[in-house]
Amino acid sequence: MSHPAAYLAYTAPINPDGATPVLSKDQVWQGLQRKVRQAQVFVPNAIKSTQVLSEEKDEHGREVVKREVIFIENDRKARESCVFFPQMKVEAHKFIQSDGTKVLNTISDGAGGQLYMTYQFEWFMAEDTPVEKQQENIKKWEAMSKTAVESSIDKIRELVVGGKL
Repeated sequence: MSHPAAYLAYTAPINPDGATPVLSKDQVWQGLQRKVRQAQVFVPNAIKSTQVLSEEKDEHGREVVKREVIFIENDRKARESCVFFPQMKVEAHKFIQSDGTKVLNTISDGAGGQLYMTYQFEWFMAEDTPVEKQQENIKKWEAMSKTAVESSIDKIRELVVGGKL
């Protein structure tokens, strides 16, 4: 039997009209690297704490950070392996209680030189999750996707203004 799943993505412009300062791709990338290590600073409404367990390079020379994140809801813990694809994306995969959950944070170039940030989520639920609960989870995750992208961009901009990035 397969597990019910939710596949969601949300994209926002990094530098919408009137945003100051205008963030560079390098600044956003530095922000995503920090977010892996301090997720609670970037998504404080969902994540309670982040503990880095290890940092190493994979067989392709990419940086890999293993971390434990504690979510506010139910003090749920997740251990994730975060792989950095420089200047483009971070992939976070659960490596404990491997349920297939995956989160991607991507920086992309758009028309006219605009930068965008997209978060993609692949969530899996227990086989016996009632349909009503599945629908409730999806609505909650849709709202969280939007908030996660926008609060991350806002925090990166705040760190740049404060001279911390």
